[in-house]
Amino acid sequence: MDLSDDMIKRLVDQHKKKLEYYKTKYHSERKHDEVFMEKNRQRARDYYEVNKTKKKEYYDKNRDFINAKNSYVYYKRIDNIEKFIYKYPKKYQLLIDRNFITEKKV
Repeated sequence: MDLSDDMIKRLVDQHKKKLEYYKTKYHSERKHDEVFMEKNRQRARDYYEVNKTKKKEYYDKNRDFINAKNSYVYYKRIDNIEKFIYKYPKKYQLLIDRNFITEKKV
């Protein structure tokens, strides 16, 4: 199904309006409703309890990538990426392999 440019623009505008409506409703009504907030917090606690092991498994499985990403962001923030590339070539290659970095600077 091909959509015209006007139809796509209209759908995007409708989506933006809907998001804005829900955001306004939350900040004006729901955020101040004690019953809703308590239910929301309980739902978050339940979700955390059920998925605690999934998060741990994810971090254990991706520990090297997360560590490499954090190091890269640090060196990028201090504007010294060349030092990162020189000091940690394996981490740099891992970031390239996982498409976190798109350009090669060597």
